[in-house]
Amino acid sequence: FDGSRIACAIIMQPPQFLEARGFVPYFSYSGNLQVSGSIDPITTSHLAVATQTFTFSLDGVDPACSSGAGGAANSCGIHIHAGTSCAEDALGHYYSTASDPWSAVAYTADEADQAQGTFSVETGLAASEIEGHTFIIHAFDGSRIACAVMTAGSIGGGGGGLSPGDIAAYVIGSAFAAFLLVAFLYLFCFPKSQTTEPPKPPQRTADV
Repeated sequence: FDGSRIACAIIMQPPQFLEARGFVPYFSYSGNLQVSGSIDPITTSHLAVATQTFTFSLDGVDPACSSGAGGAANSCGIHIHAGTSCAEDALGHYYSTASDPWSAVAYTADEADQAQGTFSVETGLAASEIEGHTFIIHAFDGSRIACAVMTAGSIGGGGGGLSPGDIAAYVIGSAFAAFLLVAFLYLFCFPKSQTTEPPKPPQRTADV
């Protein structure tokens, strides 16, 4: 009522999750490999460097990648590229860090020509910056064989998205981050209240 401040809350951006589905052959690829599957969810965390974490489940990848990447550049790669269409050149790897974080990111094919896994890549890019860009799958020789454009994903939907466990982990992590921020502000930013001691009564001395 007197205008003093009594409560505080932190404004947080809602989580944004992306996915890459509906893989098609790369526009210049003429081989026999037919990649399908999904990369979902694709999440972005903003710590020291913006990082994309993505889980992939793919069919029809290059069987030559059964032992992982070879010596060729981009061998068995699974990368975000700067392009925004699968009907044209996808351009180079997409990142804003000083060095290319995608060079060592590669899948391993199993005996059924499938590949699954999860990677975290420090790209320096926000989720809004990578949405609409291409995810490219490479062959063992480093060539581009499949493409899909990243779009906004669904949370816990039937077509993919986050599981309840993923959502719970995000909520807990966000709450903990908010707690740390409030504690930091309280300790270092808010002025400390000054406490004063009550005045001492004057001391009297007896006359001699």
